[in-house]
Amino acid sequence: MALQNIGVSFRQVQACDVLPEARAFWNAHFDHGCATIYNHDITQRDLKDLEKFSVDLYVAGFPCPDYSIAGTGSGIAGKTGGLMLNMVATLKVMLPHVFLLENVAGFVTQHQPTYLWLLDQLRRMGKGYWVDARILNCKDHGIPQSRPRLFIVGIQKERVPKDFVFEWPPEIGHVPLSFLLDRQTSKATVKDHPPASQTQAFKNWQTACRQIIQKLEQNPFESHICADIDGSRGPHWMDGCVPCLTRSRCGKESHWLMGRGRRLNLNETARLMGMNPKSIDVDCVTKNKMGKMLGNSMCVNVLERLLVRLLPAAGWRHLKLLDRWGSLSSAKKAAAALNA
Repeated sequence: MALQNIGVSFRQVQACDVLPEARAFWNAHFDHGCATIYNHDITQRDLKDLEKFSVDLYVAGFPCPDYSIAGTGSGIAGKTGGLMLNMVATLKVMLPHVFLLENVAGFVTQHQPTYLWLLDQLRRMGKGYWVDARILNCKDHGIPQSRPRLFIVGIQKERVPKDFVFEWPPEIGHVPLSFLLDRQTSKATVKDHPPASQTQAFKNWQTACRQIIQKLEQNPFESHICADIDGSRGPHWMDGCVPCLTRSRCGKESHWLMGRGRRLNLNETARLMGMNPKSIDVDCVTKNKMGKMLGNSMCVNVLERLLVRLLPAAGWRHLKLLDRWGSLSSAKKAAAALNA
C-alpha cells in the first residue's frame, strides 16, 4: 500500500505468511494476483526457488512476540524469535538491491546482542551492504498512534552512488485524533462505559476516569483521550493520541475513546495504521482476523516516509516521489484522505 500511495508500480515475486487470512487479504487487494512464490511456512521454504529472481526491494516485519517487552522475552531462542534466521537466509540468497526490515523497539533495548549480530550479518551479505537502523514512532510522523518500531534499511554497496545521501525522516508531530475518527454524533456521558460484565475493562475505565480528573483536571467525557482499558496492570491512556494498537487488542475489543463513550471501531483502527478503510475489503476475512492483521501491520505513513528517501538514495532518482507526511500541513491533507 505504501508503494501504491507514493506512485511506485511493482510486481511482487515472493511473499510468505503462515496465516491463511493474510494470504486471503493479499489476493483480495492486489489486482496482479498472488506473488509468483507464496510460501506458507518460511521454515519449509526451498531457497533454490528464490535464486532465479532479481529483487529490487525486500520488505519484512519478522515476528516480534519473543522480542517484545510485553511478549515472552525468549528472544532468538523462542518459538517465533528464531524465524529471524530464516529471514536472514532468504536475504542472503535473494540479495535484494534494497531492504527494509521492521520489529519492535524491544529488539534493540532488550536483545542487543542479537540485534548487533543481525546488523553484522546484513552488512556482510554478498559484496557488502550499507546498513542503518533507527527507532521511529508513528505519532511523530503524522498519525496519532504511539507505536515505536525499529526500522533497519540497507542498500547494496555496488548501488550506492558516490554522492550517496540517506536522511531519516524528521519528526513532524501528528494531526488531531479527531481527523481519523468517525464523525461524532453524540456526546459521551458517565453512562457510556464498558459493560460491567467486562470486569477488567470496567474497573480500568473507572480508574482512568479518576486519573484524568486528578491529573489533568479535565472532564473525561469531554476529552480527546484514548485508553487501553484491557490490561491487567491498569489503564494506559493518552491525551490526543492512541496507545499502541496491538494484535491482541485489535483482534478483540480495541481501545476506549473516553470522549465518545465507545471502543475504536475497525475503520478507525485502519486509519490509525495509515490505511483508508474504503480501500479494504473487510469481508475477505472475519472482523476478528482483520483486526489482528491490522495490529500486526506496519504503519503505512512511516513506510511511505522511508521509501521516498530510500529508493532515490539507492539510485532510482528518476522517481519523482512526494512525502505526503512531510509536514504537519501536508499530513492533515493525507489524514483527511484516509477519512474521505
